[in-house]
Amino acid sequence: MFMQFLEKIGHSPTVCTKKDIKYISPFNQEEKTPSFFLISSQNWDRVDPKREYNYKCWSSGKGGNFYNFVMEYYNLDFTGALKKINEV
Repeated sequence: MFMQFLEKIGHSPTVCTKKDIKYISPFNQEEKTPSFFLISSQNWDRVDPKREYNYKCWSSGKGGNFYNFVMEYYNLDFTGALKKINEV
């Protein structure tokens, strides 16, 4: 779901490995080296296997799950983020 959402809002991966998927940061489109990583939940959080991916943006210091990303990217609360996800 996270990857599909990023694709729909115009962000494509630059590098894919078994551990992570790297993007130019959605928070900083001018960067040259990918600093936004989608990290498989197997490599991040074994407690919640329902999460497909979490993210870490090294250039901005932001990170979290899919819902955290949508809230941060669009500056929304959780309810607004759910609406935005349904729209996209």
